[in-house]
Amino acid sequence: MTEFLQELWGFKPENLNILIWQKKGKKSYWFTDIDKIVNYLEKNKDQSDIYMGVGLSSKDYGLKNRCPANEIAGITGFWADIDIQDGVHKKKNLPASVEEAKSLFPEEPTCVIHSGHGIQAWWLFREPWIFDNEDERLKAQAMCEAWHRQILDRAEVHDWTVDATFDLSRILRIPGTKNLKNKDDVRDVKLIESNWTLRYEPDDLVPSVVIEKGKKENIKTDRIVLRPDAAPPTEKWEALMSAEPKFKKSWNHDRKDLSDQSPSSYDFSLASIAFQAEWTDQEIVDLLIAHRRKHNVDLKLRQDYYRRTLQKLRLEKKQQEQLSEVLESYNKRASEIKTALTNAKVVLIDAENNGKNLERAEILKELEKILGVKIEKIQKFLSEPPSYRLQTSTANISIESAGDIISQTKFRIKIADATKIVIRPFKRDEWSDIAQLLLNVCEEIEVGEESTDEGYIRGVLRRYLDNNSDFIELNSLDEYGEKIQKESFPFSCEGYMYLSLSDLRKYIRIMTGDNVTIKHLGKLLRIAGWESCKIDAVIDNKRTSRSLFRTNCSSE
Repeated sequence: MTEFLQELWGFKPENLNILIWQKKGKKSYWFTDIDKIVNYLEKNKDQSDIYMGVGLSSKDYGLKNRCPANEIAGITGFWADIDIQDGVHKKKNLPASVEEAKSLFPEEPTCVIHSGHGIQAWWLFREPWIFDNEDERLKAQAMCEAWHRQILDRAEVHDWTVDATFDLSRILRIPGTKNLKNKDDVRDVKLIESNWTLRYEPDDLVPSVVIEKGKKENIKTDRIVLRPDAAPPTEKWEALMSAEPKFKKSWNHDRKDLSDQSPSSYDFSLASIAFQAEWTDQEIVDLLIAHRRKHNVDLKLRQDYYRRTLQKLRLEKKQQEQLSEVLESYNKRASEIKTALTNAKVVLIDAENNGKNLERAEILKELEKILGVKIEKIQKFLSEPPSYRLQTSTANISIESAGDIISQTKFRIKIADATKIVIRPFKRDEWSDIAQLLLNVCEEIEVGEESTDEGYIRGVLRRYLDNNSDFIELNSLDEYGEKIQKESFPFSCEGYMYLSLSDLRKYIRIMTGDNVTIKHLGKLLRIAGWESCKIDAVIDNKRTSRSLFRTNCSSE
């Protein structure tokens, strides 16, 4: 429970509220502190169905109200909520299992939750999307709808029902609580899959060309006529019966490879083959009516059923065309990467065999073609142990060890964090060659006092405190809310110096270009003798808390 909430909301701005909604009594509770949410859930998780809002709120709406969709202040990812076949659901045309439900996901989710009678999934962003204005909120709502439309379209192919849950005011269950929908069969809400390093940009999941206010493309079909005595064109039917074994087996309901043996499944199989053979819409509809009449099942003489089948065929064709384009682009890119790797290796071998100086610029140019990121320089600091810095056109990236280069996953995350560019995954042997090239072009740099973690952070702190020498001095921490609410750091109080991790990290990024993570910066401060602490404060008439670091003033 704590891990899930920390990953979902751990990096939200301090002044935004999280809704926790309790079904029993229809009560709303608003929190800004995750620890307080955990305490509340631990006390109440067995008493009632408990949900959380998917969006952040700029204020507390009271005990009986939720934040309306048009006032949601931000989201931390996209989500999905899919029911599976279960006695509590009235609808029967649902995915039969968790695996079938997961097959509807357009991308691998950051985490999957078993809600008791279905699954919920999250695709978390690299950082919260906090809306600056109404236009951003409208864009986010449109992207949420477009994301869900992808799932709904996939479900339609199987005739499965998936509820539309794309509204920004949606509430979802929380792992670690109970689902009491059936009081005789209480289910645990459980986190069943998670990969917290898997994060996305909104545009990764829903490219802007797909949005168009979230509206699904309207695929038109020709005018069709439904006749109970309809029959397919004889010559075309006989040709497929003799030339296509799957068509004949589908016509006779003899497909052992189909997990779904319903008439609708056989309808779609027959329609797919006829569609590929370029039958007209009317001919396909006549085929399906004749097929249903042969097996004495409902003829479904309704326009919506046959039009939906034809729409699915066109959608499937469009998806296949898009997939072909992607595969063609992928193969072209793979060929370019192979050529670039070969060229870079030739430069290395030529330098080694002929005693020439290594042409780093040539290899970096080939690495740009391979990775899709322009690397201007890679430095190896001869500290103990060695560390690295990778300089791109937009950021300097600190790399703690060679292991972070050899590990493809760690390297891709560091590049994505700093540049917002996601490097495509490579095969193991390809990445081994790439990592070797990266290490070969390193420029070795002798280092002095700041070669160790302790020396580095003490040097940074010395410059940071010199730069902020006019810091505020408080008589007591009770003055924090009044004097430091604008995040004025550092400050001193009662013999201690206080600072904010985020403020120090911002200073480091501006002054040195180093992209130090909050986690690593906290570790460095502890090495330098600082300790983490949490203080209570009243800010804007609300009681809240702040996580800071402090040290005895005499030690600085």
